[in-house]
Amino acid sequence: MKHDTLRKQIKGLVITFLAISLSSHVVLARSSSLECNPIQVKMTCLLGCFACFQAYGVELYDMAACCRDCRLTNADVIDEGPSRCSRDYIRKSWLKRIG
Repeated sequence: MKHDTLRKQIKGLVITFLAISLSSHVVLARSSSLECNPIQVKMTCLLGCFACFQAYGVELYDMAACCRDCRLTNADVIDEGPSRCSRDYIRKSWLKRIG
């Protein structure tokens, strides 16, 4: 019972965080946020993406793309941040800078 309540609270926080972070990036919000519905994503996958997002930050990590891929693949885990974060979700402009 408590686990379900905690899970709903965490999911609500992640959804709120996604909405806030994507609203500051209008172009990103138009292109990929509509494809990411956190309600349809497994919590373990979403939390892995979120940990990488926390490690890299909004300027580097594409949380919406990771969430979208979690939904499309129905995977349990895509990224296991902060120890394992896929280069697919780190913005290419930054990858060129950091090698």
